[in-house]
Amino acid sequence: MTEVQEKMKNKNELHKKQKNQKKLTKKYLSMKEAALYLSLKVSYLYQLTSKRMIPHSKVGRLNIFSTSQLDSFIEQHKVHTIDEIKQTAINDYVLGKV
Repeated sequence: MTEVQEKMKNKNELHKKQKNQKKLTKKYLSMKEAALYLSLKVSYLYQLTSKRMIPHSKVGRLNIFSTSQLDSFIEQHKVHTIDEIKQTAINDYVLGKV
């Protein structure tokens, strides 16, 4: 690949990345955009919506996702580290919750 072709390829990739980032700053996302936002396959996101496991709204047959609700969903499904689990256990013991 020549230097000119390499520069064009890099420019196109940068443009594509910027376009995707611009889409993801929207308040509401389509199914495809939400899948990209969450780094999931569209088919898996559709399964989650069908099982009502992820927050979304419907406008007719169209699924709409709020970026703030998706962020909350991600936080609610956080996998805690061993240190966090130990600290919670210590706090519960000290507070007499166990």
